[in-house]
Amino acid sequence: MAQSTFKSRAMPLHVNITTTAPPEGQEAVSADPGFLASTILVPSTFSTGSFGWKGHKRLVVELPTAEGEGEGEKVHVTLTINATVIGSKNVKEEEEHETEKEGAEEHTAEEASGEAAEPKHGESSPGGEVKESEDQPAGEEHAEESAS
Repeated sequence: MAQSTFKSRAMPLHVNITTTAPPEGQEAVSADPGFLASTILVPSTFSTGSFGWKGHKRLVVELPTAEGEGEGEKVHVTLTINATVIGSKNVKEEEEHETEKEGAEEHTAEEASGEAAEPKHGESSPGGEVKESEDQPAGEEHAEESAS
């Protein structure tokens, strides 16, 4: 899947953080006694070129106490989640190669049909010739600049 297709179709993912494991073979319970927080993962492109979802959340987690102790200790936590689409980095590279191939094919087609763009003033043509201004004969342009 192309990165642009992913970004246009991907929906946010909603994540619940809990200390309660669901019973074996069953889905999570909606009224979870161990619920800590929830966060949303948004579709993103990562610096590596891959894509997926990312999100973060700050929360407080209470650590259980040893028997006979008072309240449990509370720790502040930053939770960061990256959910990368497997193989998405390679997809981006493949798209770039396809774009380069298409550009090369178009360039080759222009050369074959003789429709190569004419060089602009001061640029060299494929034969190495530099195009001078059509308004002034060659050499006079620099003389006028020096006189100014």
